[in-house]
Amino acid sequence: MPRLPPTMGLAPQASDQGPIHLSGPQTQPSSQDLRSSPALRTTATTQFPGRGLVQLAGTSPVQLSGPQAFISTYPGEMGFPHLPADDDAGEYYRLFLVPLLQGLLGDRYGHRPLPRLIEEKEFEALMAQLTGDPSATHLLTFWYWKDENAIPSVYVLQPITDHLPHCHPAANQAQHQGDVEVWRSVERDLASALRLAAREAETHGLISQEQRHRYDKSETEWEIEHGLLSTQEIDLAASIFLREVEGLDKHLLEGTSMQLVDTEEDGSLDNEAQQLLRSLKAKIANYYPQHLKVHTIPWNAHPGNPRHKGHTKYLKELCEQFITATNHQVLRSLRYRGKSSKEPDGLLQELSHHMMLCLDSCRVFCGRQDLLDNILQSIRQNDDHVHTPLILYGPPGCGKTALMCKLSEQVRTLLGQETVVVIRQLGTSQLSSAIHSLLRDICFQVCLAFGLPPLPVQVTQACSDLFLFFHNLLLTVSHLGVQSLVLFFDSVDQLIPADGAHKLYWLPKDCPPKVHIVVSTSPAEHGILETLQEAMPEPEAYFEVGPLSREEGGKMLKELLASVRRKLSPAQQTVLQHSFPEGGHPLLFKLAFNEARRWASYTLPSALTIATTAQEALHRLCGRLEKRHGTVLVAHMLGYIASSRNGLSDAELKDILSLDDEVLSEIYQHCSPPCKTILRFPPLLWAQLRRDIGECLAERQADGFALLGLAHRNSCVGDVPVLAVWGSCLGSLSQPCYPFPSVLIEAHGNPILWIPISVSLLFLSSPRQFTEVVQNRYLPAQDKTKRHLLLADFFRGTWSWGMKKSLKLPLLGKSLNADRKAAPQPLWFSDTVANRRKLSELPFHLLNAGRIEELKQDVLGKGRGQCSTGNMLNSCSCMQGRWNMNWITCKIVATGIQGIANDLAMCNERINCPELRLVQETLLLLKPALDYINDVVGVSIIYTEVLARLHFFMLSYPDLIGKLCQQCLSWLNVCPHPVLVPLCGFLQPPGGPLKMTVTGFLKGKAFSQGIKIPQGSVTVLELSSDHKVLVAGSQDGMMVVWIMEDIEVMHTLTGHSAEVRCVKVFGKGTAAVSTAMDYTLRIWNLVSGRQKFSIQDSHSGEQHLYQLHVDERNRIVYSASGAKVNAWHLETAEHIFQISGEAPDAWLCTEVFEPRQVVMTVSEGGTLSLWDSSTGELQSKHQLSGLQEEAPTCSVLIQKQGKMILLFLQIFSDGNSLMKKLPGRVRFLVVSEDESLLAAGFGVYVRVFLANSKGFHRFMAEDLEHECVVHSAVFSPDNSIIVTGSQGESIQVRGEAFPSEMPPVDPAHNLGYMREGKVDYLVILCFLTILIECHYVFSNSSQVWSLSEQGLLIDTLDGMGTPVTLLALCGHILVSASHSAPYLKVWDLTYDRKHKTLAPVPDCTGCTAMSHDGNYVYFPQAGERRQVIIWDSTKGAECDRLDTSAQVRCLEVAEQRKLLFTGLVSGTVLVFPLNSTQDVVCIPPPESQKPINHMALNSQEEQLAIAYDDIVLVLDISPGKPCPVIDKPMYTFYTQIPAAVISSVAVLANYRVLYGMSSGDLFLYDCPHSKVFPLEMHRCKVTCLETSHGEKWALSGSEDSLQRLWDLELCQWEHEMCYYKVLPWWVETLPQTSPDDQTSFSKGIQCACFSKDDKYVYTGSFDHSITVWDVLSGE
Repeated sequence: MPRLPPTMGLAPQASDQGPIHLSGPQTQPSSQDLRSSPALRTTATTQFPGRGLVQLAGTSPVQLSGPQAFISTYPGEMGFPHLPADDDAGEYYRLFLVPLLQGLLGDRYGHRPLPRLIEEKEFEALMAQLTGDPSATHLLTFWYWKDENAIPSVYVLQPITDHLPHCHPAANQAQHQGDVEVWRSVERDLASALRLAAREAETHGLISQEQRHRYDKSETEWEIEHGLLSTQEIDLAASIFLREVEGLDKHLLEGTSMQLVDTEEDGSLDNEAQQLLRSLKAKIANYYPQHLKVHTIPWNAHPGNPRHKGHTKYLKELCEQFITATNHQVLRSLRYRGKSSKEPDGLLQELSHHMMLCLDSCRVFCGRQDLLDNILQSIRQNDDHVHTPLILYGPPGCGKTALMCKLSEQVRTLLGQETVVVIRQLGTSQLSSAIHSLLRDICFQVCLAFGLPPLPVQVTQACSDLFLFFHNLLLTVSHLGVQSLVLFFDSVDQLIPADGAHKLYWLPKDCPPKVHIVVSTSPAEHGILETLQEAMPEPEAYFEVGPLSREEGGKMLKELLASVRRKLSPAQQTVLQHSFPEGGHPLLFKLAFNEARRWASYTLPSALTIATTAQEALHRLCGRLEKRHGTVLVAHMLGYIASSRNGLSDAELKDILSLDDEVLSEIYQHCSPPCKTILRFPPLLWAQLRRDIGECLAERQADGFALLGLAHRNSCVGDVPVLAVWGSCLGSLSQPCYPFPSVLIEAHGNPILWIPISVSLLFLSSPRQFTEVVQNRYLPAQDKTKRHLLLADFFRGTWSWGMKKSLKLPLLGKSLNADRKAAPQPLWFSDTVANRRKLSELPFHLLNAGRIEELKQDVLGKGRGQCSTGNMLNSCSCMQGRWNMNWITCKIVATGIQGIANDLAMCNERINCPELRLVQETLLLLKPALDYINDVVGVSIIYTEVLARLHFFMLSYPDLIGKLCQQCLSWLNVCPHPVLVPLCGFLQPPGGPLKMTVTGFLKGKAFSQGIKIPQGSVTVLELSSDHKVLVAGSQDGMMVVWIMEDIEVMHTLTGHSAEVRCVKVFGKGTAAVSTAMDYTLRIWNLVSGRQKFSIQDSHSGEQHLYQLHVDERNRIVYSASGAKVNAWHLETAEHIFQISGEAPDAWLCTEVFEPRQVVMTVSEGGTLSLWDSSTGELQSKHQLSGLQEEAPTCSVLIQKQGKMILLFLQIFSDGNSLMKKLPGRVRFLVVSEDESLLAAGFGVYVRVFLANSKGFHRFMAEDLEHECVVHSAVFSPDNSIIVTGSQGESIQVRGEAFPSEMPPVDPAHNLGYMREGKVDYLVILCFLTILIECHYVFSNSSQVWSLSEQGLLIDTLDGMGTPVTLLALCGHILVSASHSAPYLKVWDLTYDRKHKTLAPVPDCTGCTAMSHDGNYVYFPQAGERRQVIIWDSTKGAECDRLDTSAQVRCLEVAEQRKLLFTGLVSGTVLVFPLNSTQDVVCIPPPESQKPINHMALNSQEEQLAIAYDDIVLVLDISPGKPCPVIDKPMYTFYTQIPAAVISSVAVLANYRVLYGMSSGDLFLYDCPHSKVFPLEMHRCKVTCLETSHGEKWALSGSEDSLQRLWDLELCQWEHEMCYYKVLPWWVETLPQTSPDDQTSFSKGIQCACFSKDDKYVYTGSFDHSITVWDVLSGE
């Protein structure tokens, strides 16, 4: 069992002995922001026994054990373990990228170890010098054995326990001590003999001076030599701190002074060691004087006495210099990294990681030549045309990864050295495990390689946007045509399944010229191979990777052994050959290599065993580790790594093991800890364990750090290949580190068992294999919980900041209450740097440890935790009551909204907690708003949205959600920036109907011939017949395919170049056909996402394609365009026939009646033509009477009844046809799935008809009435509900079940028939009643209607944000879209109605007024607008209505005067008292009686300005009882701008009026002096005027979103402001017509107001956005 000798420990009791050891965290900052991290600015304070205080910045607690040390620090490792032997140092250097060396050197040279390996020639030269000393030669031959399997042969120091078995720590204590003493004597004799022989051999010229010096070197010199003297670094980041004691030579004979120097066994001075130390110091001073820092201290009789002032001063200065030097070196590295790279965090590390894995995989490659040549040949042949990706498949361990890496190495030779090769070995790092980060980094890499603009941040937010960018990027690379691009995706089965990774929607199924994709996968994993074969059936794209032959396997073993300079004896080769008589997969041969490389030529035949499976090899490995380090230590260390979420760093593991009482009890079972106040895991023991177990672990980048995980299938082969790579960078590391048994070395003058073992793992068959072995072997349920408990304590910071943890050690007989010096775990390291490790690991471990209450407290909890200063939040005024939202915000900023949503989803799977589900849904709902979050202002959106969505649940869930909302309010109230604070829950709540907002379409504006054209809005929705697939087309020609089961993007179809007009899905969602304004018809395979055919239709003089019909039985698609109907074959794209009409008639409606094979067309004028659908021949033509001058607007076909329903604009009836007149313009017709119901939308109504064999009947006596024009409707599949969408941005749902009996109707009033043969063709003519058109501005709302009980309204769905023009219903899931928006809204109609929030203000007019506190809102009634509704926003209900005599045009509220001013279209102003029942005051219009355009009150509410087209009235409002008095107009003035009217007005004190015109002119009029002051005009209509409270400033806004801030004293604008929206990435590639084309304006300024202190001005735009501006700066 592992233990420490009684006198050896981490820190001495009160003496200066041995080297100093500093250990710290293995952290790797990945961002320039780390410059401000407290980990690099603040210091950790550690109390050392007998030493005073030592401070070390950026590290975990430091332990000192002497005046002399070697510390190697790196950006990823702030501590370097003390190494016991010469060539072992290289084992550690390979872990790091850029060394930062820190050395502490005192007056001891240190222990000089025996060499473990001596080459044959050198050993024989040494033996020749000892021929006269038989005892010495016998001793050397007894302990050093020749290994002829090494190349060249070497003599190996044998394991101590082979000859002294009781040296093992598990032996009896007395016997152990005896063997240790024997070994000490043997070691002295061996060292003496070797040094004597080396000097003689050097004298005779048999060896060099450097070879001789190897036998004299101390551990300290080995370390400094490897880290400093032998490095090739030009600009070395290193510091050597040298301590000199004044007068030490004079006091050497005193006993206390001998503690400071090297001594012989008898206690005398070791002069040879002192001479070597002086030589080492001189060497450092000669070569690196700039790195040397000398500290001189006075001699004292009691060295190390903490009360000695000189020693205390020395320690203080040393620590200050150490901190300064370390911070300087780390920050310098970060600054360089920040200046030299603009790639995303971790990209360079990711590229380096995969490059190293690839180099190692290519190091030894045997066989497969034919397969390799075939694949390369396929790549070469496909380089100049469109082709499919290539798929490599085979079982785990068959060598797919090595083949992929070899292909990536040779493809440049094939396609040219300029070829860009990108390779990812998926699952070997955090960034390569998730499809989102994988594609993001690949896109960045490709953009950099081809000199393209970098990936915009907004594209990286949603996977659908990223998939689209990736596909288009490949097309862009192909169009460049300069160099080829080859992408290798190795082991796609190792991707995390999230975001459809295993469904492979992200993978292009066709590669354009010059672009190649090679994918490898295991056929048994996740059905990926089957998915690929279904999407890409071409057999030539698939290559199977089979097993190696016996000969190929033997050659592979030979080359692997040669790569590590090893060979086997003939007998050993026979053993290997008999193990694999038939050959096998490379994995088996590599496992055999792992065993065989450990065989020496003298290894007994009984030890020559081969593990034939990965499981067997792993268990053997664990057994060897347990034998050497003890079961407890191995089980706990591997258990912690296996239990972690993403792995653990070296520093974290050292801290965690230091907190593990079982581990420390095992270590200190036979000895006492060196310090009673500080208890840590011994650093030397960590060095041994880390080296021996190192190859079990794989380093990966996660959470911005280099973490250790259990070895992956792509772990490197042994230690030598990596050393060979790093040797060129780090100096003399070329000598291999051979895996030989243990030796006993001496550290601090104490014997320590050093057991170097090689535990390389070779390409495990699955990344899960090692994890499964560890879990089965070391993690039963109880132990697994313990591991999670301690990990939770560590990441929670329970035992940091000096908190002591008790441990009872049997040897002490009492509890030891000691500081474990665990690293602090603040949530924020600084204002911009989050503790991503804590964010990632803490929720995971709290959940798995069953600490649910702490999970709620720390992640969503009750205000308890630690702020960045380390204070408890309950007592920290800066963070009191804000821990929950601080965690949520920190997680969102650090990892994105999906990170914390995943955490909550993980918790919800294990915890039945409705509050957690509500919070999770809240975060998903606010995801679209956070796409551009990047600063404090952006962070405020999180608080605003969370409060606005959870406000409704504050009383229902006060403990969690109530506190969250209170924390949001607290944060918003103290935020130094202007923020919007919700007064009620006005946004869609969690648990409500809105589930998500789905993006995926391009947003912004494109450019065509210098004209900006809106792009990206949805133009069509089509649901498959089985309701599993939804296809949406957009204005920019793009189409997106969604899987309805989980609303996941399946494909992005990018063939069309213009607006998609029509889509039809057929084949149960496996295929689709689309038409667009690019005059093409395209047929798609929805399984693969490939375009099957692109058909260019004749379009000379015709309208754009807009009608499609698919006849699946006959495999024909019909497309209607203008006066032509074309028929195409679905399988061959063959043109079957064309039907052409007579000019100038155009067929406005076309339907295909499949049962009778008839195509029906209706042209302008009511001409109905019937055509044969198989030949295109005309069958008959009919004129619909009374419709010679009419044009049909839309039609629908009832296939079951063979009836075609048409809608016309106007009615002309001659009595020969039966027609149905509807009281408004019909906008749409929809039919239910079973064709039993028909809905017609006209104006604000929807009328539902019942269709049966007798005809069509009104289903309900009353029409479904809306407040705004209806645009769309859809029936549920079971006809239980109808959902409608309107211009008012509302969705209404009606119906639960249809009545069993229909109301009696008279069909004669509804139907008209035309009989042709045996087929009845129904023509229903719906006519338009011409009404006066009014212009409205509509609010954001969505409504749900019910059809049961004669159209009872079930619900109203709010939140669409734009007019609802498209609907699709799949079961209870509703999808809504708009021609004005680039997104879809997904609704769940089965939501809990109890989660319905207060009704929003139901204003559909855009004409509102509001009280100052926001409690009351005033707006006109929709429709006739002859009433003013007073809405109580606190109750979400109407509280009063005020009648008016005419339509309301504008409203103003005088809050202090308690008056409501209502401007009417008649020109009259009605004044309503709000706090009394007094009569309404009427202000008559001027004689012209023109409608009122605008009204305004000044800030004191003393004057009212009323603006008409060209006249302004200014009236006084005087105090009076019981209500204010309004006199006749004090001033009246006219404008003089021809063809322009007043559009906005504002009134100031002293009867000054500011007014803007529809022409953009702006004036300030001084009424008392009748003077007009023209101000600089806007380019278009002035839509908004607002004055500040102090009337120093005024803001004017116009339709083009330009805003000017005016200084009213100077009558000139101070700032010109415009709100821009960032355009998407694809606009950058379009032609630009002006410098500001890269941004798009909002849709005009609608309103504005100033803050109470006039520091900020808030503007509202017609696009529903609110912008806050700083008045002084205009920003």
